[in-house]
Amino acid sequence: MARNRRTGIVVGGVIVILAAIALVWPGEPANLEFTNDPDGTLDARLSAAKECVALKDEAIRSLAAGSTSLAEAVDRFRDIDARHPDIARCVRTQVEADFPADNYTESLARCIVCYCESRGDLHVSQTPWVTARLHEELSTLVANQH
Repeated sequence: MARNRRTGIVVGGVIVILAAIALVWPGEPANLEFTNDPDGTLDARLSAAKECVALKDEAIRSLAAGSTSLAEAVDRFRDIDARHPDIARCVRTQVEADFPADNYTESLARCIVCYCESRGDLHVSQTPWVTARLHEELSTLVANQH
């Protein structure tokens, strides 16, 4: 037991000494940028995801303001997702898991209403008539799906 402890202390001491030497070593520090995305695929997917989020945020704000209906917001989300099918597949899987319904349109509509209600910066939760309007539109949309 004492031997394992002594070995741990020695190894820890060596690491601290090497770190101290690395800090005071003369010259420029080594370039430590590691690239896990040599062909730019991850950057492209990240940019696409950011674009989707920004466009969907715009659609949500328009919906909360009353400029668009829930059905229009659902259509807008589908149009945005159509731009990036890989992202859309992941989103659809998650939406269907979180908001089970008879079809994807209903799942997406429920997701959008829930998201609007949870966004504090939209003040939807403090505005009962907006929440009531969204639930009424959701009921109409669901009824028209069946």
